[in-house]
This record gives sequence, C-alpha cells and structure tokens, in this order.
Amino acid sequence: MNNFIRRIAMVGLVAGAGLGFSGAAFADTVYLKDGREIEGTVTEDNNNTVSVKTAGGATKSFRRSDVDTVVYQRKGAAAAKPVEPPPVVDRRPAAPDRQDVAGKPEKKDAEKKDPKATGETQDETAAADEKDDWTAPPGLSNFPDRAKRMSKEKEKTFMDALEKVASSDEAKKTEGKAELKDLGAEGLPYFVAGVQHASVDARTACMTLVGQMNGRFAVKHVIEVFFAAMPEEGRAATYQVPFIRAAIGTLSAISGQSFISVEPKSEMVQDGLKKYIEWYNANFDRLPPQLGEKKIDATDPDYTAKLKKARTLNLARKSWPRPEMPADVAGGNEGVPPGAAERPADEAYRDTYKKVDRGDALKRPQDK
Repeated sequence: MNNFIRRIAMVGLVAGAGLGFSGAAFADTVYLKDGREIEGTVTEDNNNTVSVKTAGGATKSFRRSDVDTVVYQRKGAAAAKPVEPPPVVDRRPAAPDRQDVAGKPEKKDAEKKDPKATGETQDETAAADEKDDWTAPPGLSNFPDRAKRMSKEKEKTFMDALEKVASSDEAKKTEGKAELKDLGAEGLPYFVAGVQHASVDARTACMTLVGQMNGRFAVKHVIEVFFAAMPEEGRAATYQVPFIRAAIGTLSAISGQSFISVEPKSEMVQDGLKKYIEWYNANFDRLPPQLGEKKIDATDPDYTAKLKKARTLNLARKSWPRPEMPADVAGGNEGVPPGAAERPADEAYRDTYKKVDRGDALKRPQDK
C-alpha cells in the first residue's frame, strides 16, 4: 500500500472514530519527506515549524519544509493542512536537496524569486518546466528532457571538468572529479547525461556521482545505460569493466535492491541485470518522478497508462569507442581504434619513419 492510499485509509479511520468507534487510540502522525513517520500529539504547526510530543513525553521539532503531510487523528483537532501528495512515493530517505514532482532539484524560495541569484533567467526556468521543444545544454545531447539546468557558468564548469576527467593526465583527472563532485545534487541531470560520454573514465565518474547525488530520480536512466553497455550475452568488454562496476554500485544504492554480487567482469552480471529490469517493470509506479518526466495530473483518468508509457524502459545496445591502449601508443596510427580521429601526435610519430617498399626492405645489404 503506497503512502497516498495509506493516508486515505487513515482518514477513513478518523471518520470511523467520529461515528462512534470507542476505545480507539487517537494520535497525530507527521509524515516527513525522508520517509519517517512520527506519531504523537502535534503541539505546534505553522509555516516554519512542526512540533510533536511523542508517547514517551519527548518533543520533536521539524522544519516545515521537511514535512510532507500532517494527519490529525484526535477528536476535535483541526483538519490537516492541505498538501497534495505526489502520484507515487518512495519511502527511502531523500538526499539533502529534494526534488519536485518533475524530478528536478527544487530551488529555495529566495532563489526562485531572484533569478539573478542563480544566473538564470525566468525564460530559462519556464523552458525547463513547460516547453516540449526545450533544448539540451550545448554538447550534452543526452541531457534529460525538461530537467532543470544550472547557470551557464556552472554548465561550463561541468563541461571543462568532464574533459579533464577524460584526459590522459592523472592530475587533471583527479582535479576534474573533484570539480564535478563540487557541483552537488544540482548537477544530477548533467551527470546522467555524462554517463553516455565517449571516455570510459568520464562516464564512470559521472555514474559514480549519480549514486551519490539523489540518483533515485534516475533509476530508469541508469538501467537503460547499464543495459546499453552490456553485450547481447556474456561478459562486458574489458575496457567497460570500470563503468560496469560503477553502474552496479550506483543501481544498488539508488534502488535499494542488490541483485548483482559477482565481479563486474563476470558473465553472471547479465542475470542480475535482468532481475533489475524485472524489478523495475514491477515497481515503476512506486518510484519517485524520474528526471525529464512530464508532470502527470494524478486525477487524470488515464494517469496509470500515461505513467506507464512515460516510464517504459528504452532498452537498446550501444557501442562506445575503445580507449587507447599502451599498444596503440607504441604502434602509432596503425593502433588507433576504428573510427577514432587521427591525432596530430600520431601523424608526426608516423612521419619519423622512412617509407620503403616491402621488396627493398627484405633485401640484405650484400644483395643490393
């Protein structure tokens, strides 16, 4: 029974008590956004604070912004403050920056009122929430539709950091990873886009951060890219193993399910991935709104069908370019993976060798 139905049932119990059910224990219940339920007597409920005196005599106070719903069950108590429940509820603890029903990080009220504080314009904010033709940030074609964008300055920081992680310089890699992490939960949709990066190091770093930054709003995206990275059968390509390892850890963290206990290089990963897909298909309606998802009116008669359509997994295989191996570096351009651009350094390296015909190369000095 999800939280919404449960609350309806509880309201029914209150009504039953009013109709003459004697001997019932009456207590208020405060539902927090992190999934906790606090029972007792509400002693304070205003725009800033909600305080509850528990059965043990202790008084607990919470910020109103951390409270989802207050249900009063005492006779003669005031009605609960009207709070529209989301269509689906996740009972797992939320990350520090909660997300609204569109799956986008919610701004503080002060920032909402002052677009200059975030470096964004009202038009950009409206575009994220309303327009179907809204375009992704430059260079991020896999950015989730309608997901909230950061300021242009932070977008540049993200792109620059991503390129550092994709470089071959270890110092730059470390610096780039730190810069990505500093973006915090606001960067979640960017990390989701980054898991499709051509560089295995860049997409691995982004996948790891999805698991740390409120990634429960990206369960659908993670399963899809995990599936895309695996072959039709058997084990993942060797160069993909670090990315698969990150995907396994992230998916377990954001879903609360652990179906894969083998090494990322094992072909048994395929079986665990299938279980994740089965679990998702059976529980998609219990997940919180996924990034880029259109807001669906819970009172819409076709709500269930629309939600199912919005959350249907797009499972398709994808190939990424193989990263450069030590043999590629030693072999010059002949070792460059198919489809990879020829590097100026490789071209210069190749030109240092004198070109001779095969027949001439096989001749001994004394035969010339």
